[in-house]
Amino acid sequence: MTFDPNTQLGGYTEAELSVAFNLVAPSPNWKVAIRATFPSITPAKKRALISFAIGFYTGSEATWSKTAGGALLVTAPGYYAACGA
Repeated sequence: MTFDPNTQLGGYTEAELSVAFNLVAPSPNWKVAIRATFPSITPAKKRALISFAIGFYTGSEATWSKTAGGALLVTAPGYYAACGA
């Protein structure tokens, strides 16, 4: 079996996923719940990349919503919650 990034990485490169995940990864422990805000004008394509990166690294699903101020909020349970730790 050969490696196919279109099916195993959602069509993204590992470098793209790493950069996207670093935008939301909690510090100092990337395995805890994720909560990050972005400007309301963040393109859907970037949101999709971030969502895929969250799932790829943590196994948890990203949820997007708007804050009272109009910004975009992304949350996810994080790695510990996804693996039952």
